[in-house]
Amino acid sequence: MQFTYPAVFYYDEEYEDYAVEFSDICIYAEGDTMEEAYQNAQNFLLAYLETCEDLKIAPNAPNSYDSTIKDHPNGKVMLVTVDYVSKKKRQKEQVIKEGKKFATLHDEIVEDIENSLEDGDNPALKRYMESQVKSQVQNNNKDGDDGDDDFGLPEIE
Repeated sequence: MQFTYPAVFYYDEEYEDYAVEFSDICIYAEGDTMEEAYQNAQNFLLAYLETCEDLKIAPNAPNSYDSTIKDHPNGKVMLVTVDYVSKKKRQKEQVIKEGKKFATLHDEIVEDIENSLEDGDNPALKRYMESQVKSQVQNNNKDGDDGDDDFGLPEIE
């Protein structure tokens, strides 16, 4: 989700850097260059949004661009935009990514075993694999497997 807040940029002669102020959310950032100050402002805005999520509170609504200009006539007002992905969504994406890695690894291992069985026809390995499959099927039936290959992970919204 995209969030855009107006920010006031000033050149701070005392420290010889650029200061950034989000007056509507009481956040301040700085940087040696305007670009660095803008990037730091984005990082601070992301941290603010993450903190709001952690505390389960809604972020403050941004002031309008025009009212920010009126309130800060000596500063340069710019809109700072960030794409924020909630922690829940990031965790879900990570679980999906890890699940895909596991599935790929699992498929590669099964393929290697099948190839070794075809090549050498190892009866002991074949019996072992058959017992593992049988055991897995029995465990799935005991657990009330619904046919969903979710690896027993909890449902994430």
